Amino acid sequence: MDSIEPAELTVVSTGTANLPAVKLYRRRGFMTVGERQIAPGVTVTLLERKTSQ
Repeated sequence: MDSIEPAELTVVSTGTANLPAVKLYRRRGFMTVGERQIAPGVTVTLLERKTSQ
């Protein structure tokens, strides 16, 4: 049986105004690495989590 290794880096994004999701990701160890505007007045927050080795 093959094993699946966890990714060294996990990248997610969510709407910046979606505060419950942003807080959830931060509680799960994700760090905010930036924001990107996808439409006038609409941004997404980019978050990353590195797997400790």
